[in-house]
Parts: sequence; C-alpha cells; structure tokens
Amino acid sequence: MVILTAGFLFIASICFSIAFALSFFQFLFLLIKLILVIYLALGTAIATVCCTIANKHLLVVKSHSVTQHVEPLYAFDIHCNSFLPLFVYLGPVQFLLLPLLLKPTFLATLTANALYTLALSHYLYITHLGYRALPFLANTEFFLYPIVVAAGLFAAGLLAWPLGMTPNAAHIAAYLLF
Repeated sequence: MVILTAGFLFIASICFSIAFALSFFQFLFLLIKLILVIYLALGTAIATVCCTIANKHLLVVKSHSVTQHVEPLYAFDIHCNSFLPLFVYLGPVQFLLLPLLLKPTFLATLTANALYTLALSHYLYITHLGYRALPFLANTEFFLYPIVVAAGLFAAGLLAWPLGMTPNAAHIAAYLLF
C-alpha cells in the first residue's frame, strides 16, 4: 500500500508540476515534500500519536485475559488506509477543479474549503474505523472529534468571507506546496 500510494503521489507531482510550470528541481522538491514529509513523516507522527492515545486512554483491560495493545505498524497501516481517500480528494479531484478553486470568488472558497473538510473528515472516519476494529479498545469515537473542529473551521471560513477575509484552503495549500 505504501508503494502504491507513493506511486500515486509521484504521478500527482508530475501533474501539478506541469499545471504550475515547475522546473525539474522544483518537481523533485515537491516530490520529496509529498512522499517523504507529508505521507511518511507526518503519517508516522500521526500514527504514533494515535497509537499512544489508544494504548494509554482507550485500552480495556480485563482481569482474566492477556493485556493487548495497538502495535505501531498497525497504526501506520491505518494511516496508509486513511490517506488514500484523502489523496483522491486532494490529488485528482482538486487537480480537476483547480481552475475553479484558485479563483478569488466565494464559490471557489466554498468549494475548496468543503473539499478539504470532506477529505479530512474522510481520513478521520477511516482512522476511527481502523481502531474500532480492535476489540480491546473502547470509546474509539475519540478519533472522530477533530471532525467537529474541521466543520467549525469550515463554518468560520464562510462567516469570514463577508468581512473581507478569504481563507481559501486551496490557495493556502498551493502557497505551501508550490
């Protein structure tokens, strides 16, 4: 799954490099950022945090059974499974919508922020399902709580538009990546 997703990220890097007219070295830098930093390093950090939370706060210990815990590689596997739909939203779908998303209009801001909120929510939901599958964990709904924060940020972004602020998630991502 890691190699397959890295291949998809490679193809996405080529597409975005062509769309934004990046040089070969900028393409390599984008590729390194996407695969090594965002997918692997950030994914490892997220998996470590989730694994630690699960093992310290969500574990159900029964007196007459072997103590079980979440393995770090299982947590990373959950990240890999959760990342693929996030990539689909923020890779091919965002690429196809780029002409709309990068415009300075309310519709562009609404669409971009909705896309990023949906992608993050999908990532968190699949993460929740991965931990929920383990019978020795309780209250795995904890991993769904950040969806409320994402929805709140989405609503705040919509409310900020009439005030002259335009927090378009696609603009922010383009600025940080390209």
